[in-house]
Amino acid sequence: MSAGDTSGGGAYSRQNVLSIYLPAVTLAIGTGVLIPAIPIYARSFNIPFEVASLVIIVQQLGSMCASLPTGLLADRFGRRRIVLAGPILLAISSFLAVTAQSFPELVAYRFIAGIGSQMWQIGRLTMIADTGGDHERGKQITTMHSMESTGRLLSPVIGGFLAALWDVRAPFVVHAVLCLAAIAPSFKLVKETAPHLAPVAAGRQPQADAAGDGGFRALLTYPVMVLFAAQFCAFLTRGPMYAGQINLFASG
Repeated sequence: MSAGDTSGGGAYSRQNVLSIYLPAVTLAIGTGVLIPAIPIYARSFNIPFEVASLVIIVQQLGSMCASLPTGLLADRFGRRRIVLAGPILLAISSFLAVTAQSFPELVAYRFIAGIGSQMWQIGRLTMIADTGGDHERGKQITTMHSMESTGRLLSPVIGGFLAALWDVRAPFVVHAVLCLAAIAPSFKLVKETAPHLAPVAAGRQPQADAAGDGGFRALLTYPVMVLFAAQFCAFLTRGPMYAGQINLFASG
């Protein structure tokens, strides 16, 4: 069964629960756990507020820089490798953050975390697009994002308790462990879905050279550009979500 196969339960099959929804909620919990700890940890390096804010900004920068290369790598080397590598990279970045001896080190590790997060998101969405049924893709994507929202809901409270009761670095350890736990089932369940790499037994015939779709020129067509503009405006409205994290620096 391929990663996005909807047979035997549709969008809510055991396959999808273990390889899409469970990792989504677990990774979201891990990310949320870090929210109250990051400001305090950053300020512990005795730096001013405006500099400490970089620790949040740079993670988003890492995600932005990783978007296009991740898509290209997923096409060239396969979606499965990207999906598995993303959470592993996240775990490594959090383990390294625990050992940071300076603020520039912490910033570098948060940049890596942004790359890892984007790798999982793009890889997972691409696999859904590859193999999800015509009437299942929307359910899979919205359920995945719902699980992420659920995971982020209460996890900052958990992170606050961990930082207060043990150490400000404790949430980073928990985040790393959750990343590895989230992706563990995928090593067995997730199969390659890239049309030119997936085995014929997966239910798809290998396609011809992907360049036949027009490549980047296809992205410059009118409907696609309108979609890009809509997405850009939609993400502008999410600014307050990250501003809430930045505000924690002011009280840290």
